[in-house]
Amino acid sequence: MTFTDEKQQKKDMLVLQNLMEKEIRLLDLKVGSVTAVANWQGKSWFGSVLQKFVDFLSNSQQEGFRLEGFTGKKELPLQE
Repeated sequence: MTFTDEKQQKKDMLVLQNLMEKEIRLLDLKVGSVTAVANWQGKSWFGSVLQKFVDFLSNSQQEGFRLEGFTGKKELPLQE
């Protein structure tokens, strides 16, 4: 899509649909071997220590990323 700004310059834009209108699954990936640092974006020292423990127990240390969770999870039907 192309539009013209207030200086009459043409700009190209990519228009995305609101993805949350559909039933989709979004993955929450944490990237990096350390995923929390104290005093960064309001993270407390204790919170960062707990997160480092999660990093140690998960594959963050070895792989450099981990799956934290996902949205749009569908319930599985129970089998009797």
